[in-house]
Amino acid sequence: MKAGTAVVIATLHLIGFYILLNFDASLLVTALVFFSIPIVLMLTLFVVLLDDSSDYPQLAKNDEFGYSDKKKDDLWIL
Repeated sequence: MKAGTAVVIATLHLIGFYILLNFDASLLVTALVFFSIPIVLMLTLFVVLLDDSSDYPQLAKNDEFGYSDKKKDDLWIL
């Protein structure tokens, strides 16, 4: 599963919980959705962290991670 799909599913889960609260759904259904929120968010976190659908280039020796559209001298350094 891609990270974007996991985020969309988690967002729809939270929106569904909000809708259940506002339309006075049964307490059992609302409680089940409420207690499943941490599980859905943890699964989303793992999917996002483990998503390898994009290949990122390896940094060469003495190469630094940074903005590809900016020169190193143009960046403000603390």
